[in-house]
Amino acid sequence: MASGLFSWESEKRDLWAVYVAAFFHLVGLVGIILDLGFVTSLTPYNLLLTFFLIVWSRRSRESEFYQFLFLSFSIGWIAEWIGVNTGVLFGQYHYSRVLGLKIAGVPVLIGINWFIVMYSSGAAAEWLVRVFEGGTMKVKLLSRTSLVVLLGATLAVLLDWLMEPVAVMLGYWEWLNGGSIPASNYQSWFIVSYVLIAFYRLLGFDKGNKFPARLYFLLILFFVLIRIIVLKS
Repeated sequence: MASGLFSWESEKRDLWAVYVAAFFHLVGLVGIILDLGFVTSLTPYNLLLTFFLIVWSRRSRESEFYQFLFLSFSIGWIAEWIGVNTGVLFGQYHYSRVLGLKIAGVPVLIGINWFIVMYSSGAAAEWLVRVFEGGTMKVKLLSRTSLVVLLGATLAVLLDWLMEPVAVMLGYWEWLNGGSIPASNYQSWFIVSYVLIAFYRLLGFDKGNKFPARLYFLLILFFVLIRIIVLKS
């Protein structure tokens, strides 16, 4: 009975986390559509709220979760530091003050953003692979781990591709090469994402937690709607 109760409460936390995240993203969407300037300034709080929901909705407390948090935060932030200060990885760009406190030109919260994107992309890839494996068609060319890592990195790049023009419009960061987003940005995103999703898969934690995968598709929907309604692209 105890395990059943724990399972029910875990599902309840998953659902409430989705409801809360959906509500605040809906508020943000409406604010962006209506061009309410103050909504952009709330972005750091939305990132922190999303991070809190991920931690709160977890079904277990393995140390591997915190290892992945540290790795994704630090590797993502260092990659951004290299990008901002050298232009080697992503291209020539710089961050505004919208995302809050910056160190060496990189917002501290950008590490949290990397964690959120990597965790949700990895979880979405896990879910999609399970759905695929449950179908009638089986693919033996890749191991399950390789498939999750490859798909997870691809999903992360897809999310970044949807997010980039929205972030530029909202003034989160600015590209210096005439405003165009270079191909090197997506290439570097794939490489860094591949490494981090590999850590996610190999550490193997929270496999029963449904919120991160649901969060990924919520983020996809959020940016798709902004691009269709606001950017018309």
